[in-house]
Amino acid sequence: MKASAVPVSGEALDKLLYEVAPDQRNRITATADSTAALGTGLSARNLTDGDLTTAWIAGDRPTIHLSWNGKQPISEIVLAPAGGLSTRPTEVDITSPDGATVAGVDENGAVRFPAITTDRLDITITRTAPLTLHNPVADEDLQLPVGLTEAYLPALDQYRTPQPKASRTFSLPCGKGPVVAVDGKLYQTGVSGRIRDLTDRRELTVTLCQSGRSDAELSLASGEHVVEAGDAGPLALTDLTLTRGTVAEPTALTREVRIQDWLGDKRAVTVGAGAASYLTTYENHNDGWKATLNGKTLSPVRLDGWQQGWRIPAGAGGTVKLSYEPATTYDGALIGSGVALAVLVGLVLWRRRSPNPDEPQRVPPAPGVWLGAVALTLVGVVIAGWFALLVPALALLASRRHTWLVPIALVSLAGAGIAAAAGAGEPVGAAAGAFGHAAQLLALIGLFAALVSVREPETPPESEAPTQQLPPVQVEKERGEPA
Repeated sequence: MKASAVPVSGEALDKLLYEVAPDQRNRITATADSTAALGTGLSARNLTDGDLTTAWIAGDRPTIHLSWNGKQPISEIVLAPAGGLSTRPTEVDITSPDGATVAGVDENGAVRFPAITTDRLDITITRTAPLTLHNPVADEDLQLPVGLTEAYLPALDQYRTPQPKASRTFSLPCGKGPVVAVDGKLYQTGVSGRIRDLTDRRELTVTLCQSGRSDAELSLASGEHVVEAGDAGPLALTDLTLTRGTVAEPTALTREVRIQDWLGDKRAVTVGAGAASYLTTYENHNDGWKATLNGKTLSPVRLDGWQQGWRIPAGAGGTVKLSYEPATTYDGALIGSGVALAVLVGLVLWRRRSPNPDEPQRVPPAPGVWLGAVALTLVGVVIAGWFALLVPALALLASRRHTWLVPIALVSLAGAGIAAAAGAGEPVGAAAGAFGHAAQLLALIGLFAALVSVREPETPPESEAPTQQLPPVQVEKERGEPA
């Protein structure tokens, strides 16, 4: 039997870390009632290691317990704040078998009180500095938990407990590891590894031990067996392997892969021969990607819940070509847009020369009711729902008082900007600020007022206007002037 286990954060793991460093006999042992689940490195052990880069952040019960060998007079504690996503204590309740007190904590973390001669202190943080973090999901302010980097006792400076070296090895004797049950019978285990494996939550080697035997063998008859493992304590089993006889090394399942082209939306790789396997890319799964092996379409798969991959059948390899099919439509749209832009530029640069450039040019008529009102209403239904009813109302106004549209658009858009600016200091959310009903309604009114148009009644041409008959002009020659 072969097994492995990983450390589980908690008070039991802290005690285990103290046990694997037996040379630290004159030390301060620190434990806590709760620790915030913000990371694996947060532990009450960090409070007495003299390292300001390690910390402890409290959970729902901010109480720490400090103990040492031999009673000593204690009158001062320095609770160095951790900063970051935590706040500092401002008041603590200190109890021990030899006395108790309530004391304040200054900004530097210093706590001073009448001396208590004891070998144990229980420190409960009763008040903290107000420090909140806004939660935009719940739309409320959350009080940050208290955090400390050190719980320093100046009177016990020689008791400070540095962390053991990470490369140091340890071995837990039989019975100290997690218990394994096979068909209801319990078996004890031993554990070995390095300190780094405990602090970094890495896998540890678990060895079966039974009836004084050092080997890891079990005698099991053929048939069904039930294997169970508990997760109580500082270590939890993650996997267990039962084998019979000598197990041959597994054959290599990897296949040689060589990249031919990996740029753009068309890629090509060469896959060697071998067993059935997966061709994976470090990209999100996307249905747009297609792959072929020697012209045959490969089945796409989603690996690990997110990764793009294809199943490569067993046998001879070949060239796998990858293509992103939506890129064809995208490239066509880009080419069409470029051609349309070139045509538009050509139409702007080319124009017919008027027979008489000095004559006034005819102004093209404004869009009619179909384009300026009906079509705009249909577009408004898509983007604004029932607010699209503003378009017919503005079209009716335009047919009677066309000059009113400009000031309406100006005032509405200005009002929308003011409404959006009024909520700029608040977190982004629905029905607030720029997304509020007032800002959205005013913006739509301004937009529709700028776009709606109906044809104005045509005025008669100037040539058809009535003219007034003027008397003929008579010119008389003055005397003495030639006619």
